[in-house]
Amino acid sequence: MAFPDLIRTAAYQEALRTPPVITRPPASRWAIREPHLLHSYRIREAGFRLDHLIRRALDPNSNPEWPQLWQMSAIKAFVEVIAAMLSSAHFVNADEVSAFIGPRLDLAREIIRRVDAALSQEGRPSISSDGFRQEVTILCTPLGLNIEALVFENPLYQIEKNDYGPFSGATREQQQLLYGMRLYWT
Repeated sequence: MAFPDLIRTAAYQEALRTPPVITRPPASRWAIREPHLLHSYRIREAGFRLDHLIRRALDPNSNPEWPQLWQMSAIKAFVEVIAAMLSSAHFVNADEVSAFIGPRLDLAREIIRRVDAALSQEGRPSISSDGFRQEVTILCTPLGLNIEALVFENPLYQIEKNDYGPFSGATREQQQLLYGMRLYWT
């Protein structure tokens, strides 16, 4: 089993309790009544999606030996995007935000560090976010979206709501984004 010690951490156990993320409304919708907390809501929603990525990567039933590289690319991309927001945004509840996202980022970075070490021993390159970023670009660009929208706002919510039955209101591009991202969050 890959990383049994990490599976026993409080951060991983919290990730196991994270609610489904595709059907969660976007962060901006949560902040309608509290616009001054928009960045905090974005971090919360990104943290929930990161929980799912971590949970899937460390799932011993799916990945008995090592997390898949495509999963690691997504985790690394999330860490990079979240870290960029943390360094540039102002949070009125900075202590709360830090207490929420800090353990998740620490766990994600430790997973990345360990996989990088294993790859290095095999003479392979380190984990890169490029694969996930490229997939997101291919799926999001036709919809006018970017990786930040996917990480912080959840554009999948509206697509999921419209994607039922033979008379779905979702466009082909929206369906492709939804199906492509379900791989990461279901």
